[in-house]
Amino acid sequence: IGFPLRLLARDPAHWRDTYRIAYWVWESSLAPRDWIQWAAYFHEIWVPSPFAQQAFAAAFTQAGQAEAIDKLRVMPHPVPLPDTQARVRRSDEAEVRVLTLFDPRSDFARKNPEGVIRAWTRAFSEPGAGRLRVKTYAGAEQHPAFRQVADLAKGRPDIAFICETLNDAETQALIAQADIVISLHRGEGFGLPLAEAMAQGIPVIATGWSGNMAFMTPDTACLVPFELLPATSRYNGPQAQWAEPDLTAAAEALRQLVQSADARQALGQAGRVAIGDLWSYWQAAGLFSGQ
Repeated sequence: IGFPLRLLARDPAHWRDTYRIAYWVWESSLAPRDWIQWAAYFHEIWVPSPFAQQAFAAAFTQAGQAEAIDKLRVMPHPVPLPDTQARVRRSDEAEVRVLTLFDPRSDFARKNPEGVIRAWTRAFSEPGAGRLRVKTYAGAEQHPAFRQVADLAKGRPDIAFICETLNDAETQALIAQADIVISLHRGEGFGLPLAEAMAQGIPVIATGWSGNMAFMTPDTACLVPFELLPATSRYNGPQAQWAEPDLTAAAEALRQLVQSADARQALGQAGRVAIGDLWSYWQAAGLFSGQ
């Protein structure tokens, strides 16, 4: 974790009398206990979602520091609403493009690209319905878990991996090319790429649990049902929980949206309105005056 090093590397005189705000994110139901000791160094601790707030509140309570809960403040990531005209598809682009994004450094198990590929092949037993694009970082091919995920796509020309490191503008352009964005995560602190897709009017299929529920409802996204299970040890399991999405339900959601342009348009428009509401948090704080 970076902030202890940053604090300790500076002369305390440089920051002792300054107002200090931390921005913390966590993706299971219980935040790490070893973060709690650092709460005393900050006047406020911002978190991106009510889910993350609850995870840290649980950790503070468990550590006997419930008084620190008052420092927590939900401040979602600001997500601008781009001009949707920039992503109008040509009339001859009949193929439906579905996109999922993951960073292997954020944990294969948590991001669950394997679940997305399994849901896709359940939804479409043969290629032809559309194309699934699996975006990750350059060098992800070297990760021990990558081969297992890639093997699931063998013999499926409709599943393509994009192993490239893109900047923000390039990532936004990639998202803009999608007709659907899907995430079958087991836990998210917020789910920024999902919010960015919704801001562009792109319909989203996502596990109906964790940080993304700050801006998703059944009316604004296609929420996949789940079962709560113990998280891995990296995410404080078995004390902490995360979600196991229902792949059969995810497959059905994929079929419905891939087959209906009207459904995609309606859900995308509703999602874009929902993301606009996120700005109210920042406007109330006086940090942004508009979009």
